[in-house]
Parts: sequence; structure tokens; C-alpha cells
Amino acid sequence: MGDIVKNKILVFGLLGLLLIGTALSVNAFSTNEKLPFEFVHEINVSYPQYSYEDLYEKSDLIIYGSITSNISMWSTPDSKMPSGIKFIPGKDEYGEYIEYYIDLNDDEIIYTDFIFKVDKAFKGNLEDNEIIVRSFGGTVDNFTIQMNGGSNFTNYKEGDKILLYLIKDKGSTKDIGHSHYTILTPKGQLIPYGDMYINGYDEKITLKEMNL
Repeated sequence: MGDIVKNKILVFGLLGLLLIGTALSVNAFSTNEKLPFEFVHEINVSYPQYSYEDLYEKSDLIIYGSITSNISMWSTPDSKMPSGIKFIPGKDEYGEYIEYYIDLNDDEIIYTDFIFKVDKAFKGNLEDNEIIVRSFGGTVDNFTIQMNGGSNFTNYKEGDKILLYLIKDKGSTKDIGHSHYTILTPKGQLIPYGDMYINGYDEKITLKEMNL
């Protein structure tokens, strides 16, 4: 975030432009409303290279359980698309197009809150067996932010079983919404695979190797 992205897309090349059958014309539209097409903005992220011993020491919670629901929102005060995102229709000798500008502040992001039912806690004390796990990225009104740098937690769905190394949110969204946790690194999100687990970097590991 912080870098300005500028580009244009030909109208006939837009994914999700299903409105063509309803006499779509490229007129100005408000980014405060649902976009009339699907748009993906990718953000590359690098994570610290922790060992599982490091992850254990740094985690506030280490839990195993399942996702029961999720919701994605913008981190802006009004929960709407930031003003730094602009889609401007135009036309040239090649046809109609939409030019876009993306200039996000570091605290402007889509986040997804997952309600997580805890089956087992390997570290930490819980007053309830349900917690909120927050992941950055997601889709709001056809605008998607995709975080690259490991397995994308927002790809998980209701019912998925996951083992997580979590910390209390200390970032830009820590004061937004209810009390919640975030994932330390993709290495700290693991799905069961037989008697092993696969982390966000597609590495296989056992509970014994994680000292759990």
C-alpha cells in the first residue's frame, strides 16, 4: 500500500461485465456503490521467517477449530471504498475503456473477520469457544484486495478446519470492531492432511514437529 497504481482496462475485457446484455454503457459511476464489474487489486506482502519454536513463543493463542462465518469490510470510518480509488470511463480509437487509479493509505484496507469455533487450545486461555480471527484482504462490492506472499486466509470457507498461531491485533485495525486476533504468518495457518498438517507455504509438518 502507499504506491499509486494507474492503468486502464478495455470494457470488453473486464471480468464480470455481465451487464452487457442489459445495454451497458460506460458512464461515470460512484465508487460508493457496488462496482458494475469485478476488480482485483493485488498487494505483495513479505513475512518474517519464523521457526515453529519462534511462533510458539510469539503467539498469544494456538488453537484448532473451524470457521463458522465471515464478513469482509473496508477499514474506513464509513466502511466505504476510500476516495483514493477512482474509476474513470473514457473512449479512444480502440474503443471504450475504464481508467483506474489506486492510491491507498497504509490504514485503508479490506479486512475479513472470521468467526472461529475453537475445538482445542494448545496455548492461551479462552473464556469462550468462539473468537474472531481477522485477515487482511477480501471482497466488498465487487472490489477485491488479494494479499500475495503465502496461502491467502480469505480463501477459506465455512466449515474448514484449521490450526492457527494467533496474536492480538496490534496493527491499523486493532481498534475496529470487537476484540480479535490476527495470524502471525502463513506458516502459522495449517490445514489437516491425514496425520500431518500443511501450512500456508505448502509445507507438511506434524504436531510433534511443532512441539504441540
